[in-house]
Order: sequence, then structure tokens, then C-alpha cells
Amino acid sequence: MRLIGIQEHGIQPMTKTFIQEERDKYFWIRVKEYKKEGYSYREAKGLASQDTNEAMASDEIWMEQFEKETWE
Repeated sequence: MRLIGIQEHGIQPMTKTFIQEERDKYFWIRVKEYKKEGYSYREAKGLASQDTNEAMASDEIWMEQFEKETWE
């Protein structure tokens, strides 16, 4: 039995969500900032990844609280 790919049927994969796009933008901005500070590309990506994860986690906590307050 042959598996048929998604694109063979004309179905396109989902585009990135708004949040994913914002996360990517934030990540690459932070990479550039760390590179300007003198970090290597590898170090800059690692630090930017940590920053992005922390920022997104705090945003998720804020969003959950906002939803609770709004819908209760």
C-alpha cells in the first residue's frame, strides 16, 4: 500500500500561527543582539533560545490568567 503525500492532493500544510511567527521574530532579534555583544553564533542562538522560551512562558501565563478573568 502506497502512502500518498499531502501535497499530491492539493492540500497545503498549515501556515505558521501568529504566535509562532512572533516567537521566530523575537528569537532572531535576540540572536542579532547577542552577536553584537560579541557572542559566537552558537552562543547567541543558545542564549536567544533561553530568552525566547522565558518570554513565551510568561506570555502564556499572562494569557491564561486573562482568559480566566475574562470568561469567569
